Amino acid sequence: MVKRVSYALSVGADGKQTGLAPTATAPVAQLTPPGTAWPGLLRAHAARTAADPQAANFRSELGLPTGKPVVMSGHQAQWWHAGIFAKQIALAALCEGASAAGAWVVVDQDASDSLTIAYPARAVGGTLPSRGTWALAPEPIAAHLRADVALCDLPTFAPTPPPTDAATPDIARALRAIADCTARWAHAASAAEQIARANAELAAAALGPAQTPTLFFATDLLRTAAARALIERMAEDPAACSRAYNRAVAESGVHTVAPLSAAPDKGRFELPLWQLSGKGNKPTPRRRVFASTLGDTPLDSLAPRGVLMTALLRWPGCDLFIHGTGGGATGEAGGYDKVAEHWMRNWLGAELAPSVVATATALLPMGAAPTLAEPDLVAAHRRLENARHAPRTLGDAAAQRHKDALVAQIAATADRSERLRLYKQLQHHLEAYRTAHAAELQAAGQAAADTAEELGRQSILRERTWPWPLLPRTMVLELQRTVRVQLKP
Repeated sequence: MVKRVSYALSVGADGKQTGLAPTATAPVAQLTPPGTAWPGLLRAHAARTAADPQAANFRSELGLPTGKPVVMSGHQAQWWHAGIFAKQIALAALCEGASAAGAWVVVDQDASDSLTIAYPARAVGGTLPSRGTWALAPEPIAAHLRADVALCDLPTFAPTPPPTDAATPDIARALRAIADCTARWAHAASAAEQIARANAELAAAALGPAQTPTLFFATDLLRTAAARALIERMAEDPAACSRAYNRAVAESGVHTVAPLSAAPDKGRFELPLWQLSGKGNKPTPRRRVFASTLGDTPLDSLAPRGVLMTALLRWPGCDLFIHGTGGGATGEAGGYDKVAEHWMRNWLGAELAPSVVATATALLPMGAAPTLAEPDLVAAHRRLENARHAPRTLGDAAAQRHKDALVAQIAATADRSERLRLYKQLQHHLEAYRTAHAAELQAAGQAAADTAEELGRQSILRERTWPWPLLPRTMVLELQRTVRVQLKP
């Protein structure tokens, strides 16, 4: 029987969650704040936007319902891991319980590597699986991504054949399902839509069609009236926009968001926009946009950068936004979305919809469980250091007594020259001790090295970022149950 190893919440002495700690249990999910608070946050904001014509118009332009609260989440167009999948599960569960509409933004203006899939491969030279990578798209597509071309500017493609060295038959079947589903969406408008639709199809098969939210694309946002009004505001006073943005970066304390470049003396102000290739044009790398060039840039080639995108989504777009751990702004210490909150408040005096965080860990059952963890390596190094500096560790009581006596003499004298003499004597004593116990110290050092090597080999058993379709269906359903139970009153 396969032993499933996952992570559970660790609780400190003060009763606060301290993170995800390994246990031999089913997949776990973490909702912040607790899921029982989410419906109240949603209702409170929905009451404020119910009669807001800007919110209604913005949502209508994106093809979203206007007669009920809207819950949003989203991610790049890729085969994401269980932690991201948990956001979609939480979105569906909350909408079901709160009679809300769910929407999922596909961050299609991103240029990260969305088309390389990691998977556990058959063991090579050992008993544990190895780490394989599958280039899902042909090399010309991948080369464009490496050159910072947005995925929305890349054409659809016929996926390359799935690898044949999967660690288990279940993983092999999952890789074939990814390939088949990607191929079925080769008629999509872009590579980004192809991956997003294929992912949604597999999610619907795993969870049921009712659990998949309405998809829309980040590149659609700047076609809305609200976004165009913001761009006009940027063009009218780029200095104020830039100043408020950079102040928000500084205030938020978030180091993953860079300030906009600004040269007021030259009238040069960067804006939180990308210029993409534009429909029907040859794919080109994304370019930063400046106020001086904004008027010459075709609107259909503009896309929001991350902070502007999340500001739009949480301002007129939704009544609650579900982030992962990277973006979540649920408290004083938030992710990159904290910048959006400060920016919109500084620049426009606007307050955004509340955001919450959902994440999860589900480890693939691969026929073995990790026997070592990071504390084991720490302990091995501590034993080595103790053996080098504390002779009692190796049972040399006489050497320990002599060391203790020297340490006491050093502490007892205030004479600097005498302290130095005694310190040198102590070092000579320890060197003599180490020479006498060289074989034992070498063994302790080898044990630490072996622990590090084995921990590295076993890291594949703790990997939490495998694409979610590789999870067994039973684990997917257990993840769904784990999320849903946390959202019950």
